[in-house]
Amino acid sequence: MHSYFPVLIISLILSAIAPWAAAEKAVPYNLSLAFKQAWSLSQKQQVSDQRVAAIRTAKQSNTGWFSDTPELSGRYDSDRLTEDEGKIEYELEVEFPLWLAGQKKALAGQLNAEEMAEEAVVQAEKLALAESLRELYWEVMLKRNMLKLAEARIKVTRKITSDVKRHIDSGIFAPSDHLLAKAEALSAKAELLAANQELFQAQQLFTFRTGQALTSPWIVEELHPEQSLVKHPLLLQARAKVVAARSELKLKQVEDREHSRLSIGWSNERENRDEEYQDSFQIGFSMPLGQERRYSAEISKLTTEQLEKEVQLEQLKRDLQASIVIANNALESAQLQEQSAELKKEAREHRVKLNQATFDAGELGLQALLNSLSEADEANQNWQQRRIEVARAISTLNQAMGYLPKDLRHKENKQ
Repeated sequence: MHSYFPVLIISLILSAIAPWAAAEKAVPYNLSLAFKQAWSLSQKQQVSDQRVAAIRTAKQSNTGWFSDTPELSGRYDSDRLTEDEGKIEYELEVEFPLWLAGQKKALAGQLNAEEMAEEAVVQAEKLALAESLRELYWEVMLKRNMLKLAEARIKVTRKITSDVKRHIDSGIFAPSDHLLAKAEALSAKAELLAANQELFQAQQLFTFRTGQALTSPWIVEELHPEQSLVKHPLLLQARAKVVAARSELKLKQVEDREHSRLSIGWSNERENRDEEYQDSFQIGFSMPLGQERRYSAEISKLTTEQLEKEVQLEQLKRDLQASIVIANNALESAQLQEQSAELKKEAREHRVKLNQATFDAGELGLQALLNSLSEADEANQNWQQRRIEVARAISTLNQAMGYLPKDLRHKENKQ
Protein backbone atom coordinates (compact mmCIF):
# COMPACT_ATOMS: atom_id res chain seq x y z
CA MET A 1 0.00 0.00 0.00
CA HIS A 2 2.86 2.34 0.80
CA SER A 3 4.21 1.99 -2.76
CA TYR A 4 1.13 3.83 -4.13
CA PHE A 5 1.52 6.84 -1.83
CA PRO A 6 3.99 8.79 -4.07
CA VAL A 7 1.73 8.20 -7.05
CA LEU A 8 -1.22 9.56 -5.09
CA ILE A 9 0.74 12.67 -4.09
CA ILE A 10 1.83 13.32 -7.68
CA SER A 11 -1.75 12.89 -8.89
CA LEU A 12 -2.99 15.42 -6.34
CA ILE A 13 -0.31 17.93 -7.37
CA LEU A 14 -1.14 17.52 -11.07
CA SER A 15 -4.85 17.92 -10.41
CA ALA A 16 -4.14 21.09 -8.46
CA ILE A 17 -2.07 22.74 -11.16
CA ALA A 18 -4.14 21.51 -14.11
CA PRO A 19 -6.76 24.33 -13.91
CA TRP A 20 -3.97 26.91 -13.74
CA ALA A 21 -2.19 25.38 -16.72
CA ALA A 22 -5.40 25.27 -18.71
CA ALA A 23 -6.09 28.91 -17.90
CA GLU A 24 -2.59 29.85 -19.04
CA LYS A 25 -3.08 27.96 -22.29
CA ALA A 26 -6.44 29.59 -22.87
CA VAL A 27 -4.95 33.09 -23.09
CA PRO A 28 -5.25 34.16 -26.76
CA TYR A 29 -1.84 34.55 -28.37
CA ASN A 30 -2.23 37.78 -30.29
CA LEU A 31 0.09 40.19 -32.04
CA SER A 32 0.69 42.09 -28.81
CA LEU A 33 2.14 39.05 -27.04
CA ALA A 34 4.05 37.99 -30.13
CA PHE A 35 5.57 41.46 -30.46
CA LYS A 36 6.72 41.49 -26.82
CA GLN A 37 8.41 38.12 -27.24
CA ALA A 38 10.04 39.04 -30.54
CA TRP A 39 11.35 42.31 -29.11
CA SER A 40 12.75 40.48 -26.10
CA LEU A 41 14.51 37.94 -28.34
CA SER A 42 16.05 40.68 -30.48
CA GLN A 43 17.94 42.05 -27.43
CA LYS A 44 17.98 45.50 -29.04
CA GLN A 45 16.56 47.04 -25.88
CA GLN A 46 19.59 45.85 -23.89
CA VAL A 47 21.97 47.33 -26.48
CA SER A 48 20.09 50.61 -26.42
CA ASP A 49 20.14 50.70 -22.62
CA GLN A 50 23.91 50.34 -22.68
CA ARG A 51 24.22 53.20 -25.17
CA VAL A 52 22.00 55.44 -23.06
CA ALA A 53 24.03 54.54 -19.96
CA ALA A 54 27.22 55.54 -21.80
CA ILE A 55 25.67 58.87 -22.82
CA ARG A 56 24.53 59.59 -19.26
CA THR A 57 28.01 58.78 -17.96
CA ALA A 58 29.43 61.30 -20.44
CA LYS A 59 26.87 63.86 -19.23
CA GLN A 60 28.03 63.37 -15.64
CA SER A 61 31.68 63.86 -16.61
CA ASN A 62 30.64 67.05 -18.40
CA THR A 63 29.96 68.73 -15.03
CA GLY A 64 33.66 69.08 -14.07
CA TRP A 65 35.74 72.23 -13.94
CA PHE A 66 37.95 71.23 -16.85
CA SER A 67 37.17 70.08 -20.38
CA ASP A 68 39.36 66.98 -20.06
CA THR A 69 41.54 65.18 -17.54
CA PRO A 70 44.67 67.09 -16.39
CA GLU A 71 48.07 65.97 -17.65
CA LEU A 72 51.11 65.44 -15.41
CA SER A 73 54.61 65.75 -16.83
CA GLY A 74 58.04 65.53 -15.20
CA ARG A 75 61.62 66.38 -16.21
CA TYR A 76 65.12 65.69 -14.88
CA ASP A 77 68.08 67.71 -16.19
CA SER A 78 71.79 67.24 -15.40
CA ASP A 79 74.99 68.19 -17.18
CA ARG A 80 76.76 65.17 -15.62
CA LEU A 81 74.48 62.20 -15.78
CA THR A 82 76.79 59.72 -13.99
CA GLU A 83 78.16 62.05 -11.31
CA ASP A 84 76.74 64.11 -8.50
CA GLU A 85 78.44 67.21 -9.83
CA GLY A 86 77.38 70.27 -11.78
CA LYS A 87 73.85 71.44 -12.54
CA ILE A 88 70.87 69.29 -11.54
CA GLU A 89 67.20 70.19 -11.98
CA TYR A 90 63.94 68.38 -11.16
CA GLU A 91 60.64 69.63 -12.57
CA LEU A 92 56.99 68.61 -12.29
CA GLU A 93 54.10 70.25 -14.13
CA VAL A 94 50.32 69.74 -14.15
CA GLU A 95 48.39 71.08 -17.15
CA PHE A 96 44.64 71.71 -17.02
CA PRO A 97 42.62 72.03 -20.30
CA LEU A 98 40.01 74.79 -19.95
CA TRP A 99 36.52 74.99 -21.41
CA LEU A 100 36.11 77.16 -24.47
CA ALA A 101 33.51 79.87 -24.27
CA GLY A 102 30.08 78.22 -24.60
CA GLN A 103 31.57 74.73 -25.05
CA LYS A 104 30.20 73.22 -21.87
CA LYS A 105 26.63 74.24 -22.69
CA ALA A 106 26.96 73.14 -26.32
CA LEU A 107 28.34 69.73 -25.30
CA ALA A 108 25.47 69.22 -22.84
CA GLY A 109 23.04 70.02 -25.66
CA GLN A 110 24.72 67.50 -27.95
CA LEU A 111 24.60 64.74 -25.33
CA ASN A 112 20.91 65.45 -24.68
CA ALA A 113 20.28 65.26 -28.42
CA GLU A 114 22.15 61.93 -28.63
CA GLU A 115 20.07 60.49 -25.79
CA MET A 116 16.84 61.65 -27.44
CA ALA A 117 18.02 60.22 -30.76
CA GLU A 118 18.79 56.85 -29.15
CA GLU A 119 15.28 56.67 -27.66
CA ALA A 120 13.83 57.56 -31.07
CA VAL A 121 15.93 54.83 -32.72
CA VAL A 122 14.46 52.26 -30.33
CA GLN A 123 10.90 53.28 -31.19
CA ALA A 124 11.69 53.16 -34.91
CA GLU A 125 13.24 49.70 -34.54
CA LYS A 126 10.16 48.54 -32.67
CA LEU A 127 7.96 49.78 -35.52
CA ALA A 128 10.15 48.00 -38.08
CA LEU A 129 9.91 44.79 -36.05
CA ALA A 130 6.14 45.23 -35.81
CA GLU A 131 5.91 45.55 -39.60
CA SER A 132 7.79 42.32 -40.27
CA LEU A 133 5.88 40.54 -37.51
CA ARG A 134 2.53 41.65 -38.87
CA GLU A 135 3.48 40.32 -42.29
CA LEU A 136 4.51 36.97 -40.83
CA TYR A 137 1.39 36.81 -38.65
CA TRP A 138 -1.04 37.34 -41.51
CA GLU A 139 0.91 35.03 -43.78
CA VAL A 140 0.38 32.28 -41.21
CA MET A 141 -3.32 33.12 -41.01
CA LEU A 142 -3.74 33.05 -44.78
CA LYS A 143 -1.98 29.69 -45.02
CA ARG A 144 -4.01 28.36 -42.11
CA ASN A 145 -7.20 29.38 -43.87
CA MET A 146 -6.06 27.61 -47.03
CA LEU A 147 -5.51 24.48 -44.95
CA LYS A 148 -9.01 24.67 -43.47
CA LEU A 149 -10.52 25.04 -46.92
CA ALA A 150 -8.49 22.05 -48.14
CA GLU A 151 -9.73 19.99 -45.19
CA ALA A 152 -13.31 21.03 -45.97
CA ARG A 153 -12.85 19.94 -49.57
CA ILE A 154 -11.67 16.53 -48.36
CA LYS A 155 -14.95 16.08 -46.48
CA VAL A 156 -16.96 17.10 -49.56
CA THR A 157 -15.10 14.66 -51.83
CA ARG A 158 -15.68 11.83 -49.34
CA LYS A 159 -19.40 12.53 -49.39
CA ILE A 160 -19.41 12.67 -53.18
CA THR A 161 -17.53 9.38 -53.42
CA SER A 162 -20.08 7.78 -51.10
CA ASP A 163 -23.01 9.19 -53.11
CA VAL A 164 -21.51 8.06 -56.40
CA LYS A 165 -21.02 4.53 -55.09
CA ARG A 166 -24.64 4.48 -53.95
CA HIS A 167 -25.84 5.65 -57.37
CA ILE A 168 -23.63 3.11 -59.14
CA ASP A 169 -24.99 0.31 -56.97
CA SER A 170 -28.53 1.42 -57.79
CA GLY A 171 -27.71 1.52 -61.52
CA ILE A 172 -28.22 5.27 -61.96
CA PHE A 173 -24.53 6.07 -62.68
CA ALA A 174 -22.02 4.25 -64.81
CA PRO A 175 -18.97 2.68 -63.11
CA SER A 176 -16.72 5.26 -64.85
CA ASP A 177 -18.19 7.97 -62.63
CA HIS A 178 -16.42 6.33 -59.73
CA LEU A 179 -13.07 7.11 -61.38
CA LEU A 180 -14.07 10.75 -61.74
CA ALA A 181 -15.00 10.95 -58.06
CA LYS A 182 -11.75 9.22 -57.10
CA ALA A 183 -9.73 11.69 -59.19
CA GLU A 184 -11.47 14.57 -57.40
CA ALA A 185 -10.61 13.01 -54.03
CA LEU A 186 -6.94 12.60 -55.00
CA SER A 187 -6.81 16.23 -56.15
CA ALA A 188 -8.23 17.32 -52.78
CA LYS A 189 -5.59 15.28 -50.92
CA ALA A 190 -2.83 16.89 -53.01
CA GLU A 191 -4.19 20.33 -52.12
CA LEU A 192 -4.25 19.36 -48.46
CA LEU A 193 -0.60 18.24 -48.50
CA ALA A 194 0.47 21.45 -50.25
CA ALA A 195 -1.50 23.59 -47.79
CA ASN A 196 0.09 21.74 -44.85
CA GLN A 197 3.56 22.34 -46.24
CA GLU A 198 2.97 26.06 -46.88
CA LEU A 199 1.50 26.53 -43.40
CA PHE A 200 4.45 24.72 -41.84
CA GLN A 201 6.94 27.01 -43.59
CA ALA A 202 5.05 30.17 -42.60
CA GLN A 203 4.69 28.93 -39.04
CA GLN A 204 8.40 28.16 -38.79
CA LEU A 205 9.31 31.71 -39.81
CA PHE A 206 6.93 33.13 -37.21
CA THR A 207 8.23 30.82 -34.49
CA PHE A 208 11.82 31.75 -35.34
CA ARG A 209 11.08 35.45 -34.76
CA THR A 210 8.92 35.08 -31.63
CA GLY A 211 10.08 31.85 -30.01
CA GLN A 212 6.52 30.49 -29.86
CA ALA A 213 4.25 28.70 -32.32
CA LEU A 214 1.09 30.47 -33.40
CA THR A 215 -1.80 28.15 -32.60
CA SER A 216 -4.67 30.44 -31.49
CA PRO A 217 -7.43 31.73 -33.82
CA TRP A 218 -6.58 34.83 -35.81
CA ILE A 219 -7.32 38.10 -34.04
CA VAL A 220 -8.35 41.37 -35.63
CA GLU A 221 -6.65 44.57 -34.51
CA GLU A 222 -8.98 47.40 -33.66
CA LEU A 223 -8.49 50.24 -36.08
CA HIS A 224 -7.10 53.26 -34.31
CA PRO A 225 -8.06 56.81 -35.26
CA GLU A 226 -5.48 58.63 -37.32
CA GLN A 227 -3.02 60.33 -34.98
CA SER A 228 -0.92 63.42 -35.58
CA LEU A 229 2.25 62.69 -37.51
CA VAL A 230 4.14 64.48 -34.75
CA LYS A 231 3.92 61.28 -32.69
CA HIS A 232 4.91 58.92 -35.50
CA PRO A 233 8.04 56.94 -34.47
CA LEU A 234 9.74 57.38 -37.84
CA LEU A 235 9.13 61.12 -37.76
CA LEU A 236 10.39 61.32 -34.19
CA GLN A 237 13.55 59.55 -35.30
CA ALA A 238 14.05 61.88 -38.27
CA ARG A 239 13.43 64.93 -36.09
CA ALA A 240 15.89 63.62 -33.50
CA LYS A 241 18.51 63.30 -36.25
CA VAL A 242 17.94 66.95 -37.20
CA VAL A 243 18.28 68.06 -33.58
CA ALA A 244 21.44 65.98 -33.19
CA ALA A 245 22.92 67.47 -36.38
CA ARG A 246 22.17 71.01 -35.19
CA SER A 247 23.71 70.28 -31.78
CA GLU A 248 26.83 68.80 -33.35
CA LEU A 249 27.20 71.83 -35.63
CA LYS A 250 26.72 74.22 -32.72
CA LEU A 251 29.38 72.39 -30.71
CA LYS A 252 31.83 72.43 -33.61
CA GLN A 253 31.27 76.17 -34.08
CA VAL A 254 32.33 76.63 -30.46
CA GLU A 255 35.25 74.22 -30.71
CA ASP A 256 36.89 76.17 -33.53
CA ARG A 257 40.32 76.19 -31.90
CA GLU A 258 42.48 74.24 -29.48
CA HIS A 259 41.71 74.49 -25.77
CA SER A 260 43.33 77.09 -23.60
CA ARG A 261 45.51 75.53 -20.93
CA LEU A 262 46.42 76.43 -17.37
CA SER A 263 49.66 74.95 -16.05
CA ILE A 264 51.11 74.78 -12.53
CA GLY A 265 54.71 73.67 -12.10
CA TRP A 266 57.35 73.07 -9.45
CA SER A 267 61.08 72.86 -9.93
CA ASN A 268 64.01 72.02 -7.68
CA GLU A 269 67.49 72.92 -8.96
CA ARG A 270 71.09 73.77 -8.19
CA GLU A 271 73.86 75.17 -10.32
CA ASN A 272 76.69 73.03 -8.85
CA ARG A 273 77.45 70.65 -6.02
CA ASP A 274 78.45 73.36 -3.59
CA GLU A 275 75.09 75.18 -3.83
CA GLU A 276 71.83 74.38 -2.06
CA TYR A 277 68.79 73.26 -4.06
CA GLN A 278 66.38 76.07 -4.79
CA ASP A 279 62.59 75.52 -5.11
CA SER A 280 60.41 77.51 -7.45
CA PHE A 281 56.77 77.48 -8.56
CA GLN A 282 55.41 78.47 -11.95
CA ILE A 283 51.92 79.27 -13.21
CA GLY A 284 51.37 79.37 -16.95
CA PHE A 285 48.53 80.07 -19.35
CA SER A 286 48.27 79.44 -23.10
CA MET A 287 45.46 80.44 -25.46
CA PRO A 288 45.25 80.05 -29.26
CA LEU A 289 44.49 83.42 -30.86
CA GLY A 290 42.93 82.28 -34.14
CA GLN A 291 40.67 79.65 -35.69
CA GLU A 292 42.39 76.69 -37.27
CA ARG A 293 41.71 76.09 -40.94
CA ARG A 294 40.67 72.47 -40.48
CA TYR A 295 37.72 73.50 -38.34
CA SER A 296 36.28 75.60 -41.18
CA ALA A 297 36.09 72.54 -43.43
CA GLU A 298 34.45 70.46 -40.70
CA ILE A 299 31.87 73.18 -40.01
CA SER A 300 31.01 73.34 -43.72
CA LYS A 301 30.55 69.58 -43.81
CA LEU A 302 28.30 69.55 -40.73
CA THR A 303 26.24 72.41 -42.15
CA THR A 304 25.61 70.41 -45.32
CA GLU A 305 24.66 67.29 -43.32
CA GLN A 306 22.20 69.31 -41.24
CA LEU A 307 20.49 70.66 -44.37
CA GLU A 308 20.28 67.13 -45.82
CA LYS A 309 18.58 65.82 -42.67
CA GLU A 310 16.10 68.72 -42.69
CA VAL A 311 15.21 67.94 -46.31
CA GLN A 312 14.85 64.23 -45.45
CA LEU A 313 12.52 65.16 -42.58
CA GLU A 314 10.20 67.11 -44.86
CA GLN A 315 10.25 64.32 -47.46
CA LEU A 316 9.43 61.75 -44.78
CA LYS A 317 6.40 63.78 -43.70
CA ARG A 318 5.04 63.66 -47.24
CA ASP A 319 5.85 59.93 -47.59
CA LEU A 320 4.08 59.06 -44.32
CA GLN A 321 1.01 61.06 -45.27
CA ALA A 322 0.91 59.30 -48.64
CA SER A 323 1.36 55.86 -47.05
CA ILE A 324 -1.57 56.49 -44.69
CA VAL A 325 -3.80 57.55 -47.59
CA ILE A 326 -2.77 54.46 -49.58
CA ALA A 327 -3.37 52.14 -46.62
CA ASN A 328 -6.75 53.76 -45.98
CA ASN A 329 -7.79 53.27 -49.60
CA ALA A 330 -6.57 49.67 -49.50
CA LEU A 331 -8.73 49.01 -46.44
CA GLU A 332 -11.83 50.47 -48.08
CA SER A 333 -11.17 48.41 -51.20
CA ALA A 334 -10.67 45.23 -49.13
CA GLN A 335 -13.94 45.82 -47.28
CA LEU A 336 -15.86 46.25 -50.54
CA GLN A 337 -14.27 43.13 -52.01
CA GLU A 338 -15.19 41.17 -48.90
CA GLN A 339 -18.83 42.25 -49.21
CA SER A 340 -18.86 41.28 -52.88
CA ALA A 341 -17.20 37.92 -52.14
CA GLU A 342 -19.76 37.17 -49.42
CA LEU A 343 -22.67 37.76 -51.79
CA LYS A 344 -21.08 35.51 -54.42
CA LYS A 345 -20.47 32.82 -51.81
CA GLU A 346 -24.11 32.86 -50.71
CA ALA A 347 -25.28 32.64 -54.33
CA ARG A 348 -22.97 29.68 -55.05
CA GLU A 349 -24.09 27.90 -51.86
CA HIS A 350 -27.74 28.30 -52.87
CA ARG A 351 -26.97 26.85 -56.29
CA VAL A 352 -25.14 23.89 -54.73
CA LYS A 353 -28.18 23.08 -52.58
CA LEU A 354 -30.40 23.01 -55.65
CA ASN A 355 -27.92 20.91 -57.65
CA GLN A 356 -27.37 18.53 -54.73
CA ALA A 357 -31.09 17.88 -54.49
CA THR A 358 -31.25 17.28 -58.24
CA PHE A 359 -28.20 15.02 -58.06
CA ASP A 360 -29.69 12.99 -55.19
CA ALA A 361 -32.80 12.50 -57.31
CA GLY A 362 -30.61 11.16 -60.12
CA GLU A 363 -31.52 14.01 -62.49
CA LEU A 364 -28.09 15.71 -62.56
CA GLY A 365 -24.77 14.30 -63.70
CA LEU A 366 -21.71 14.00 -61.52
CA GLN A 367 -19.62 16.42 -63.60
CA ALA A 368 -22.24 19.14 -63.30
CA LEU A 369 -22.37 18.66 -59.54
CA LEU A 370 -18.58 18.75 -59.28
CA ASN A 371 -18.50 21.96 -61.30
CA SER A 372 -21.08 23.47 -59.00
CA LEU A 373 -19.18 22.39 -55.90
CA SER A 374 -15.93 23.69 -57.35
CA GLU A 375 -17.49 27.10 -57.98
CA ALA A 376 -18.92 27.19 -54.45
CA ASP A 377 -15.59 26.10 -52.99
CA GLU A 378 -13.79 28.81 -54.95
CA ALA A 379 -16.32 31.43 -53.84
CA ASN A 380 -16.01 30.37 -50.21
CA GLN A 381 -12.23 30.36 -50.42
CA ASN A 382 -12.27 33.82 -51.96
CA TRP A 383 -14.58 35.12 -49.21
CA GLN A 384 -12.44 33.63 -46.44
CA GLN A 385 -9.34 35.16 -47.97
CA ARG A 386 -11.05 38.52 -48.32
CA ARG A 387 -11.97 38.46 -44.63
CA ILE A 388 -8.34 37.95 -43.72
CA GLU A 389 -7.29 40.61 -46.22
CA VAL A 390 -9.56 43.11 -44.44
CA ALA A 391 -7.96 42.25 -41.10
CA ARG A 392 -4.55 42.48 -42.72
CA ALA A 393 -5.42 45.88 -44.23
CA ILE A 394 -6.43 47.15 -40.77
CA SER A 395 -3.08 45.97 -39.45
CA THR A 396 -1.29 47.67 -42.34
CA LEU A 397 -3.12 50.94 -41.72
CA ASN A 398 -2.24 50.83 -38.02
CA GLN A 399 1.36 50.23 -39.07
CA ALA A 400 1.30 53.19 -41.46
CA MET A 401 -0.02 55.43 -38.67
CA GLY A 402 2.83 54.33 -36.40
CA TYR A 403 0.96 52.15 -33.91
CA LEU A 404 2.72 49.21 -32.30
CA PRO A 405 0.79 45.99 -31.61
CA LYS A 406 1.22 46.50 -27.87
CA ASP A 407 -0.76 49.75 -28.13
CA LEU A 408 -3.81 47.98 -29.54
CA ARG A 409 -6.78 46.20 -28.12
CA HIS A 410 -7.68 43.01 -30.00
CA LYS A 411 -10.86 41.14 -30.69
CA GLU A 412 -10.87 37.46 -31.49
CA ASN A 413 -12.22 36.40 -34.85
CA LYS A 414 -15.24 34.15 -34.72
CA GLN A 415 -14.80 31.53 -37.40
